[in-house]
Parts: sequence; structure tokens; C-alpha cells
Amino acid sequence: MIKNQICHNCSSADFVVPIVYGYPHDETMKEYKEGKIILGGCVQETGAPKFYCKKCGDPPNSGVLFMDI
Repeated sequence: MIKNQICHNCSSADFVVPIVYGYPHDETMKEYKEGKIILGGCVQETGAPKFYCKKCGDPPNSGVLFMDI
């Protein structure tokens, strides 16, 4: 998880992970499968969220898709 990142919605610090954008390579997929990151898609739009709380799902409507890989 990310040090010093606290979810502004549920105040959790233990479930906040970075959202990684771009085409996922082997190391990125490994981190995703280990639950260390969330895949945000191939294109990062302006203002796209940088972190995601796996406990409460914040940021809402972030467009983050969970994939069963």
C-alpha cells in the first residue's frame, strides 16, 4: 500500500493503492495480481485519479475496471 496516503472517504490508510495507466507489462501485471496496484486503462485523461481505495471504492466513478486475470 501507499505510505502517507489516506482515503478521504473512509479514512483507511491500509487499502489505498496507486492507479497505473498505460499498457501493462509483466512487472505491472505481477503487481496487479498481488493487489499492489489498480489498472486504470491505457490512456490517462487529464484529471484522472492517481489513487484508489480498495476498501470503499473511492474515487467513485473513476472508470477503474476490475479485471479477473
